[in-house]
Amino acid sequence: MIKFVLQNADGRYFSKDLDWIDELKASAIFCYEHQDQALNKLVELNAKEINLRAQVIACDSANGGKLSPIASSSSAA
Repeated sequence: MIKFVLQNADGRYFSKDLDWIDELKASAIFCYEHQDQALNKLVELNAKEINLRAQVIACDSANGGKLSPIASSSSAA
C-alpha cells in the first residue's frame, strides 16, 4: 500500500510529535493515505514556517511497519 509522507530539505521526516526525525518508521511519522492530505499538511506547515523546504514523497508500506521511498519516475529538465 502506498503512503505519503513529508520530507524536509535535510532528509528528515515529519513525525507525530510535530518534529522532524531521521527515522522512516510508520509508527513514528505522519503517514497519509492520499497525496492531497499530505499536501494540505505541507501548506499548513509552510504558512507557519515560510522558509521550510519540504516535499511530499510516496512510500511503500508493504514491509510491515517499515516504509521505503518509491523512486520518482519523472525527470526534471
